[in-house]
Amino acid sequence: MTNQEVENFSTGISCIAWNHTFEQFCDICGFNPNHLYSQQKWEEFKELNKYLAKFDNELLTTIVRSGLKLPITYIPA
Repeated sequence: MTNQEVENFSTGISCIAWNHTFEQFCDICGFNPNHLYSQQKWEEFKELNKYLAKFDNELLTTIVRSGLKLPITYIPA
């Protein structure tokens, strides 16, 4: 993945987390909002967004590329 692809992924997660309601999240994911599972996934999704925001894109790109065994284009200082 390129830095731009990682940035787009993180931005997409953030946009859904900040701009959508639980019901809209359920609609996007095909979840039934009346099930406890859906509420659990919503909470986990918000946590995902919270923790992704703690990493800058360059570091995330380095981690993802390393996990995919791709050449690392950014070496953190």
